[in-house]
Amino acid sequence: NLQSMYDSISSVYIGDVFRDSAYFNWNDIELRYINFYRTDDPLFVETGFYLKNDTYYLFSGSGNFNSNAIPVSFATKLLTKKFIDETDKSNAYQNLIETNEALTGYQFEFNYKMPYKPNQIINSISVRQRQTIDLEFPRDAFILAFSGNAVYHGATANLSSIKYTDYRFREFDFSGDAGKSFQHFNFNVHYNLGLIDGQRGEELNVTNASLFTEENGEYLEVAANGKFLQSDTRKQKFFFSDGVGAKTDLNVSLSPNTKHAMAFNFIVNDLGVIRWNSYSKSTIVDTSFHFTGIDVSNLLTTGNHFAFNADTIRNYLGEEISNGDFVSNLPTHITFDFVTRVAGIWETVIGYSFIPNRNNFNYSFVRNDFYFSQFVLNSMFQYGKSFGFNFGLGGSYSLHDQIVFSLGSDNVLALISPSDFTSNYLTARVAFSIN
Repeated sequence: NLQSMYDSISSVYIGDVFRDSAYFNWNDIELRYINFYRTDDPLFVETGFYLKNDTYYLFSGSGNFNSNAIPVSFATKLLTKKFIDETDKSNAYQNLIETNEALTGYQFEFNYKMPYKPNQIINSISVRQRQTIDLEFPRDAFILAFSGNAVYHGATANLSSIKYTDYRFREFDFSGDAGKSFQHFNFNVHYNLGLIDGQRGEELNVTNASLFTEENGEYLEVAANGKFLQSDTRKQKFFFSDGVGAKTDLNVSLSPNTKHAMAFNFIVNDLGVIRWNSYSKSTIVDTSFHFTGIDVSNLLTTGNHFAFNADTIRNYLGEEISNGDFVSNLPTHITFDFVTRVAGIWETVIGYSFIPNRNNFNYSFVRNDFYFSQFVLNSMFQYGKSFGFNFGLGGSYSLHDQIVFSLGSDNVLALISPSDFTSNYLTARVAFSIN
């Protein structure tokens, strides 16, 4: 049974779904897909751990950027507020298509894995600080933001279908397992239930918008229809909450009872919502106007690329502003994969990961994990329609079976040549066991 399998081996490969005895171990499924699983994007180079004790503390940090068009080098300068030169812009412009997407975020985590007890409902608790930014935009909007409207003299820039979300929040997570063995297979569900403390939330949805610049720069014609939601804007202290919410992560696993160890997994990350408080602000714009009186050749080229001379333009937009709560859905990630032991130290994972309703964030991947006495090496090949092929590497080193250091990237080539790639994910972890 599951308990006897758990007790039969004293040494645990954390992150590996198999024991040295080659029996399938459901308790490690929880470690693989939830505690160490990438929550902002399920596709990543997982690091395996070797610890003498199954009870441990974990500290981790990670950051990601994914886009179908924006190079990693451009995004790095933008996010760190460094100067973006014309070469950077030209390199980004040539990748743009009619509809473009970008997803970025970070996560810091502290996790405590409890000692095993029979019929244990909760076996792991964690606290996470997270931010996730999601952006969808047309080609013209990106060029307008970084080069101004001078390039559109005598033409109309399409600004429709802009979608933007930015959520920053803390998570308090509680994880556990439920499983049952049958004659021909084992079934397990790992669950993670999280309470969310919303710190900031913003949502922009521009359904229709355009900007026409007269050929000689004498006037503008603007049409705009959209809505901007912003959580509580009052001056707040550090622990003040803008909203509350809940989420869940699930891993449903099926493993045949065969000599060749394998498992089929269905994984859902970040299925949840945040309700922002009643002091949140809603701004609705539905207008069109003819505008003169400003040097339009320099419009929008301010030091802050996203300021859009807001104070000047706001007077022309006929804004409708109101206060009230609103609800945000977290970007949910879904993964299907197949895990198998190829040889003694070699494990392979083949899978497909996607975000519903987001065409540019679908991935197929093959990951190979090689387990040595004190070291784990991870390699991964992934393919996505938006970015092509990526190659990732990761590794973990165990010091006296008590402490483990891990580093990983799902696209090491982006570290070497960031201007040629549009996605990367970096992670660093340290875990130590408790005697």
